Amino acid sequence: MHRADHLQRFRVGVAWRRWERASAGVRGRAGRLTAGCCLLALLACWGCSRGDTTAPPANSADDSIAAAMAELSPEDRALAEAQGICPVGGGKLGSMGKPYAVEVKGRKVFLCCQGCEEELRSNPDKYLAILDDG
Repeated sequence: MHRADHLQRFRVGVAWRRWERASAGVRGRAGRLTAGCCLLALLACWGCSRGDTTAPPANSADDSIAAAMAELSPEDRALAEAQGICPVGGGKLGSMGKPYAVEVKGRKVFLCCQGCEEELRSNPDKYLAILDDG
């Protein structure tokens, strides 16, 4: 176990004992609830002070989308980038990995995942209209 984990457990233990002492002198349910909420807030921040101060790069999502789009052929990539979003899920193409291509009414449509295909096929006019409007 890392030193930071020991230190955090010690802090939580101290906070718990303080809460017990504070709530013992507090009369009524409202006082104990307030003290309990403070303890919950402390526990919710457990991961915040574990020493991991590295933030993900600001463009990591864009990098993963670009990598997913790079898996497509150049022709498909151009079509997917022009389409931009999944008509069913509404998310950005490539945000869930390589875009999934299907042919609907003679038109190539890209989806965020294979799970959206059934919905697209059940109501193609609705989703093709979304692409035409967007």
